[in-house]
Amino acid sequence: MCLEQGPEVGRRAQAAAPCDSLTLQQLIDNGARLKLELREIRHVDDVALVSNTATLTGVDPEPVISTTTEILRRQPDGGWVHVVDDPFFS
Repeated sequence: MCLEQGPEVGRRAQAAAPCDSLTLQQLIDNGARLKLELREIRHVDDVALVSNTATLTGVDPEPVISTTTEILRRQPDGGWVHVVDDPFFS
């Protein structure tokens, strides 16, 4: 989800369309590669907190390395979807 400002407290935020999809496609087309190394997983029932070490290469001369924090929710079919994720590692 992409928001220019955070959602109001108590209100659900929802993007009308995927954000930054053109930017992501441009990164892929230009040879960018993302490697994720799992650091930690903590889960309770159908919610999981995941942390990875992310290494982005092919964009700058030096790799961009960051620690991610992601929140996922288990779906009825057993798969997981992101509830909170920051694809640009800020």
